[in-house]
Amino acid sequence: MELSAPFWQIAKSACKFYLSQWFVKKWRRDAIPLPSSGARMFVDVRENRGRALFILEGQTQPRLHRFWQQAVHQWQPDYVLDVGVNYGECLFSVRYPEHCQIVGIEANLALKPYIERSKSTHPNHPQMRLHYAIASDQAMQQQTFYVNKYWSGISSAVSGRRFFKKMYQSHVVDQITVDSIWSTQPLENRKLLFKIDVEGYEPKVLAGMKTLIRRCPHMLGFIEFDSDYIERAGYEANQFLQTLSADFEVYAYLANERLVRITGFKMAELQRIFEANSIHTDFVIVSPNMQWPIMNEWIETEHTIKQATQ
Repeated sequence: MELSAPFWQIAKSACKFYLSQWFVKKWRRDAIPLPSSGARMFVDVRENRGRALFILEGQTQPRLHRFWQQAVHQWQPDYVLDVGVNYGECLFSVRYPEHCQIVGIEANLALKPYIERSKSTHPNHPQMRLHYAIASDQAMQQQTFYVNKYWSGISSAVSGRRFFKKMYQSHVVDQITVDSIWSTQPLENRKLLFKIDVEGYEPKVLAGMKTLIRRCPHMLGFIEFDSDYIERAGYEANQFLQTLSADFEVYAYLANERLVRITGFKMAELQRIFEANSIHTDFVIVSPNMQWPIMNEWIETEHTIKQATQ
């Protein structure tokens, strides 16, 4: 006998409810200790990504975690920016220099109580400013943000998920630019470390930080790149890659966690390297001619690319 769709929806909801209750009953807490920073990260154990973070002790993105730890400890940035904070897996994972100014941007207002609780436990909390808004190319009020009901980590300002609309709830939130945050800050000879993970909205975020990119000579960033998400957001992937390479040296992570410099920066080169039409990876982007010695340990040369991806 074939079961109807409503039955499956009820069954999934019931499983989700009882799993949540089991989590709460078993641990009776929602705080994850972060030994590397001395802070605690608070999560909603009723939500799938919150549960995953709890199970994995606060690390669902080990690649990002390693990069962030090494960048902070060895590069000692003056400014830190996290666009797409979510629960703060990246932002709260490390202790920062005392002189460092730290900024986080998150548009999912449902996460604000957890982020604020985590911030209050972090040793650098006086240096932290959190903005609950959409980071974009212009400041506007009352913009729509789409929250994924099943996995908060893929919530986005992009509405182009035509086949999965039932998985999203729309919320209204203000929109800001990164440039507006640093408009009065001295940036000459300063170092800025940043992360952007906004599910296809990366072109808009970068367009809203053009002044910052021009004024700050030493920038080191980590960006998620998903060609499908970029296209769904209404951008041509090749154009985005060319715009990115005009401002930065760009390195892509291979499957073996090594970095390769992308030179002829087009989708065709990424498709050749990864042997796939759709590309999902992470980029490390660096201000031109800036030296960061630890990267030399990760970078592959051209002749090893083919072997490294097999």
